[in-house]
Amino acid sequence: MTAALAADPLGAAMVDFAAGRQAPAWLRVAPGRRLTHDLAAYFAPVTAHERALLDLVEGPVLDVGCGPARHARLLQARGLRAIGLDRSLLALGLARSLGLRHWLHADARFGPLPAVRTALLLDGNIGLAGTPDAAVELLHRLATACGPGGQLLVGGRAPRHKWLRPLVIRDEYRDLVGPWGQWLQASLPAVIDLAHPAGWRLQHAVTAGAHYWAALSLDGPC
Repeated sequence: MTAALAADPLGAAMVDFAAGRQAPAWLRVAPGRRLTHDLAAYFAPVTAHERALLDLVEGPVLDVGCGPARHARLLQARGLRAIGLDRSLLALGLARSLGLRHWLHADARFGPLPAVRTALLLDGNIGLAGTPDAAVELLHRLATACGPGGQLLVGGRAPRHKWLRPLVIRDEYRDLVGPWGQWLQASLPAVIDLAHPAGWRLQHAVTAGAHYWAALSLDGPC
């Protein structure tokens, strides 16, 4: 077993799922709860709510935490330059095998980001920041990458009875156990609040129960 594989249970689970080798994947939430990780969601058809949001997109596009890149691949099929960004080489390799042409192996929280017009933080990927302060910094970084007039598409599920819910989690799959890391579950009002210092302003939003999808834009230089 390689060190990269051992450190990336979710990437390994995605690769197996795509190949038809399906086994349960788990999300361990400290101090001990274990939740089923829904692998099918990473490969599900883009929903009507998501399509309505993606209709607003201008390219180039940066799909942050793309996984198998279902959103980036749809935008690519529409003729846009869509770049899938992920810190998992396994997920990026899978996305490429499924047809993604442009990709970047990186952590969006660190290092340079490509210049784009639209950034995607769908499927709750604001959570990648880990903490509220880190989310503010990530949203500043994406504002710099997009520039004046840029767009940010966000989607997620609000935590029950809270605006923000910091979590400590790790992925588990077969005999693989990933490292503990921070995750941030955020409601739409919380995302809007976190995005405000970077100049992001809400343009469009739709909700369905606890789920939300929204488009924000920059009102000028940050």
